Amino acid sequence: ELRDMDITLWDLSMPAEERRRYYKKAQAIAFVVDSTAQGDLAEARDMLWDLLAEKELQDAQLLVLANKQDAPCAKSLEEVSRRLGLQRIRGRRWVLHAASA
Repeated sequence: ELRDMDITLWDLSMPAEERRRYYKKAQAIAFVVDSTAQGDLAEARDMLWDLLAEKELQDAQLLVLANKQDAPCAKSLEEVSRRLGLQRIRGRRWVLHAASA
């Protein structure tokens, strides 16, 4: 708990049926993507869009963190946005930020 907020974190490798028990109270989604990942980020894109399609998460705001932006081979924020299809999001507040963790 942080300043009257409950924060629950889980890895998307957790089975979906286990994750769904947390969806009902969710007000936001923080989605972290590896900006240095090889390929086109298709797996991350598919996972993100699966989350966005969940009825219980329809009102949740979205924060996408493009991690490892300090690496020389990192994809730009524009490239991450394009590959994840963020520009197609409608009816939901979202933001993309650079991160280096």
